[in-house]
Amino acid sequence: MKINLRTAVSRLFPNHSFEMIYIEAIANALDADATEITIDINYNNSEFSSFKIIDNGVGIDEVRYQRFSNLMDAQDTSHKGQGRLVYLHYFDNINFESIYRKGQQIEKIVFNFNYNFDDSIYQKENIFSEETGTCVSFSGFSKDRLGSKESINSTRIKENILSEFLPAFHKMKEAGKNIKISINTNIDNNFSNEVISIDGIPEFECLEIESDYLKNISPRLSEKVSYDLFREPLSLYYYVEKTSKKTSIVTSFAIDNRAIKVPIIDKENYIDGFDAIFFLYSKCFDGQVNPTRQELTVDKNDLKEIKKIFKSKIQDIFREKVPDFHNLQEKEKKYLKDKYPHLIGYISEDDIGFSSKKDILFQARDKFFDDQ
Repeated sequence: MKINLRTAVSRLFPNHSFEMIYIEAIANALDADATEITIDINYNNSEFSSFKIIDNGVGIDEVRYQRFSNLMDAQDTSHKGQGRLVYLHYFDNINFESIYRKGQQIEKIVFNFNYNFDDSIYQKENIFSEETGTCVSFSGFSKDRLGSKESINSTRIKENILSEFLPAFHKMKEAGKNIKISINTNIDNNFSNEVISIDGIPEFECLEIESDYLKNISPRLSEKVSYDLFREPLSLYYYVEKTSKKTSIVTSFAIDNRAIKVPIIDKENYIDGFDAIFFLYSKCFDGQVNPTRQELTVDKNDLKEIKKIFKSKIQDIFREKVPDFHNLQEKEKKYLKDKYPHLIGYISEDDIGFSSKKDILFQARDKFFDDQ
């Protein structure tokens, strides 16, 4: 890898979190067609005694190793080719042991990834094995301590993986494929285990959005994005279920088989008693994230118009499945009109029940003062 890795890590991942380590490893395992993945974490006295992520994918063959060795050598636009750098923010050394098929033979490659990585230094041998796969072992924790032990809590890890990869898991379920992710943690001798399986992935309903929908909802969408958005059906996948737990609403774009969160509903508008997941899918979104996958690169004006479509369809779904949400909107409309009569005509009714009161009033006052 002919590049200063220390500089690349700090410049390409100025904003990072520990969670990004296992998200990157899971993404690589899914790319390798893994159906079983195990995360084993042992953390005691502010030290990682062991941290491994193991999968049964096709392994790191010569082509994959070459791509690994060249930063930003991505196989297509849905890959960025640099996610592994986040490992070096937290660990001094990452050991890879991978078994893969080469023709009729089975080979094993072992190499270390660190700031002094040299792609010519590895061990390779023919072995007798029926199974392929990769084991990634992290050692030399480079921080004094974790910012929060919550980041390695098995339940938290499960939630983060589901949140990130739900579009991929949904696609696998539709195709009849299996996935099992076991998460085993030992934190200061407190053991816990969580499992993600295909059976636990919700059954999503799908709503296809027609192009003529733009005329009334998002007429300002740029011509290019309007065309790209509907080359294939623009699809909204959703799941709404009653719950006795605290309400959770997740809204995201499905990009490169991952969910990129897009805030649509402010938490102050949540109603008790239901969970809801929405993700909007279009081929137009492919690759529309920055190299670290932390920010959308969709034009801001176009994003604003697409969010209008998203919001409008969520409104339709809630009207049918969560009637209390519509009742809340009507109460909010009456409250705002009664308390701020001088802003009638400036308050965006489409935002009521979605944006916070503070944001709605701020925008309405801006319009009011502009007119004055």
